[in-house]
Amino acid sequence: QAWFDRFDIRFEHRGEDVKIIGEWLDRRSHRRNRLHVHYDIQVPKEYSLDIRTASGGIEVSDLIGEVDLMTSGGGISMGEIDGRVRAETSGGGVSLESSTGRAYIHTSGGSIRIGEVGGSLDAKTSGGSISVDGVNGDLKARSSGGGLRLRNINGNLTARTSGGSILAELLKQIDKPMDLYTSGGGITLEVPPDFQADIDASTSGGRVYSDLPLTVRGTFGKSSLRGELNGGGKLVTLRSSGGNIEIRER
Repeated sequence: QAWFDRFDIRFEHRGEDVKIIGEWLDRRSHRRNRLHVHYDIQVPKEYSLDIRTASGGIEVSDLIGEVDLMTSGGGISMGEIDGRVRAETSGGGVSLESSTGRAYIHTSGGSIRIGEVGGSLDAKTSGGSISVDGVNGDLKARSSGGGLRLRNINGNLTARTSGGSILAELLKQIDKPMDLYTSGGGITLEVPPDFQADIDASTSGGRVYSDLPLTVRGTFGKSSLRGELNGGGKLVTLRSSGGNIEIRER
């Protein structure tokens, strides 16, 4: 009981907004004692959230509204969000079933799993893989600790990883240059049959293949290929240090 007496929980109500604050009255108590507080908060279906915690995970069910989540000590799990999403954590993985707006997902301590995003997506992790099932906009994906599985991309793409392979599936023509880099695996790029691009692909750990006919420019070998796909277009740069590079027709 003495521990709870030193922990303050306040509720502030302003208009339609509700603010819940939990903190130690004495900072020394926070360092000496381990008190775990679990908040189970029910809100209307149509409601925006701004949640920040330094010592635990965050779970959000289906919601209509904007969602801003930040934690330093756990994972983040989200259902179907009808709106924009921003989620950041230093201590766990992040999952999102879907969002109708753009999404910003960053973690330093785990993998990222995303269903479908109705806008652009910025996904970054230092500690795991990234899996995306669909993006109706531009996608930027970066990982220092795992592979990238990027499906049904309806926009421009930039992807880099130091810890695994890259699988990228494009649904339409890009209107900006595209870069795919990995130092820990191969690259598989799947594109429509009429996809137009200037290809610059090279690997130091395997071979370069293309299912689609290329008009080759300059010299080429088994580990490098430069040429025009369907007459050429925006530059697509593919670099690998750890595997094969394959360009496939989807």
